Amino acid sequence: VIQFIIGASEHLLLGSSIRITGDFIVNIDTTPTVAITTDAVNMDNKTGVYSTFDQLVIKNHSQFATIEHIKNYNRFMASYLPVSSSIEDTMGHFGNTALTMPNYNLMKTKVVNSSAPAGLGEKKSFSVHLPSGFLLGQQPIYLGSNGINGLVLEIHLSPDNNVLFSNLANPSAADISAILDAYYEFSNLKLTAELVTPDPATLAQLQTAKGQTYQYNSVAS
Repeated sequence: VIQFIIGASEHLLLGSSIRITGDFIVNIDTTPTVAITTDAVNMDNKTGVYSTFDQLVIKNHSQFATIEHIKNYNRFMASYLPVSSSIEDTMGHFGNTALTMPNYNLMKTKVVNSSAPAGLGEKKSFSVHLPSGFLLGQQPIYLGSNGINGLVLEIHLSPDNNVLFSNLANPSAADISAILDAYYEFSNLKLTAELVTPDPATLAQLQTAKGQTYQYNSVAS
């Protein structure tokens, strides 16, 4: 589980601005040895980094009450991305931010494989937003004690064998054996977001308002 905490503060959080950034690499054993051209290992090209996100959980920080919980997040993104972006986005924008590719062969050569020497690895940088009903709402999220009082974002990662698979139509026993220990790895993970400092009049209204509610559309696919 990857967990980020956005602490309580007298600011407004723009949910759609949240990005998870970091580095990604695929290794074929615990030495570690990076994946190269001859290794029969690949991953889903349509979802890229999103294929590793099994669940997204958003909680209130003070009480840890669940605000939104999307299970099978990678499966949701597999149907969400094609209807919200074009193939040009897949090759351009999302190819840089989410490590998606238009076909399985490019996924193997551009994302999974590494040209760096074994043990060092050529890490691929990414920066993904987190589509969800709460974070894509139009209303800024008040992080103060009279508002949401801080947020906790949890990303439950999918098991390695649910993400990585053979890129051959008829893999041999040796090919299958060679990727049994394959795994993906994240490093240098960070959360970035935009905060707005409300003017004194707006802040006073937020601090004294009673029974605040947030309206947002649920996300389904």
